[in-house]
Amino acid sequence: MRLLDRTEMKLTVDYGTFGIVDMAPVPDAHGLVASAEGSWLRTRRGMAYPDLVSNVAFIRLRLENWGPGGPGTEPPLEGDLARVDEADVEMPSGVLGIEVIAAGLDEEVFSLPGPGQYRIRVAFCVAPDVDPVPLRKSHAPIERAWQGREKELEDVDEFFLVQFWSVEDIKNNG
Repeated sequence: MRLLDRTEMKLTVDYGTFGIVDMAPVPDAHGLVASAEGSWLRTRRGMAYPDLVSNVAFIRLRLENWGPGGPGTEPPLEGDLARVDEADVEMPSGVLGIEVIAAGLDEEVFSLPGPGQYRIRVAFCVAPDVDPVPLRKSHAPIERAWQGREKELEDVDEFFLVQFWSVEDIKNNG
C-alpha cells in the first residue's frame, strides 16, 4: 500500500455531477451503468461520474494513484466521510480529464501508470453549512460527516477523494 501520485484542484460543478474521463476515444454504444440502489457512482468504460449533493457546487477534488494492494481497507482518510463507494472501470489510456457539463472538458489533469482495469474508490463529504438534502433518491439519507475534514472543506461546498489502483495488482498480490 503506497501512494504513488496525487493531484488536487477546485472546480465549480453543475447539474449535480462531474466526470472523471479517460482521454482515449472510447467507442461504446452503452450508456453509463446505472448506479445501484443507495449508490451515487455511475461508471462506464473510460469514465466515472459521481453525483453531488447539490445541483451546483464548488468542490475540492483530490485524485490519487495507489500501488499494489491499493489504499487498503482502512477509511480513505482520517475523519468522517458522508459516502464511500467503489467500482471497477477500464481506463483505455490512463490519461484522465475532468468533465463538467457547462464548463466542458479539462484535459490531461492526471495520469495513471498506463491503460488497464482499475478499482476506483470515491468518497465525499459535505461542508457543515450546506443543506444535505439529496438531489436524487439514491443519495438518501446524507449524514453530516465533516469532522476531521475542515481543511479539505475550506472555501468549498463538498470534498471528493478519488483513489485508483490496478485490478491486476489486486490479482497478483491479493
